[in-house]
Amino acid sequence: MGFNLRNLPAHEELEAFVSRYPEVDVDAVEAFLLLIRSSYNTTASFDVCFSHYELSEGRFGVMMLLLTSPDGMLAPSELADRLHVTRGTITGLLDGLERTELIMRQAHSEDRRMLTICLTSRGRELLERVVPEHFQRIMRVMSVLSHEERTQLAGMLRKIDAAIRSLQ
Repeated sequence: MGFNLRNLPAHEELEAFVSRYPEVDVDAVEAFLLLIRSSYNTTASFDVCFSHYELSEGRFGVMMLLLTSPDGMLAPSELADRLHVTRGTITGLLDGLERTELIMRQAHSEDRRMLTICLTSRGRELLERVVPEHFQRIMRVMSVLSHEERTQLAGMLRKIDAAIRSLQ
């Protein structure tokens, strides 16, 4: 059985495939594949939006963490930890953001060997344009669900997330 995230097999095809494995719940497999496809499509859709601003999901994530940080500054290691990326990845994201003058690296106020990262005025101005559009896109996607359904979905996703984290 060949499939990809764009063309998932029909329920019947999944049933035929997993029939070789009697312990497998076809409904669980199908639901999980749909979850993965939704995640993939969400990321792809938002990447298109971010690209209009020469951003990526990673760059946007860095900028949002800085925007919402109480003092507006974070160390590169804190950014990496919060975004669940490697130190090398965060360095690449910061290099790109600094090149486009959206963030600034500066010496830590107490330890000159450390750096802190903060948004520039240009970075704040860009977020003032991007964030409302981003939230509008989220609201359009989620508008297909009632308030109760969104609450239930959030609860279910928390359970799935906890189960995934327990595998690690």
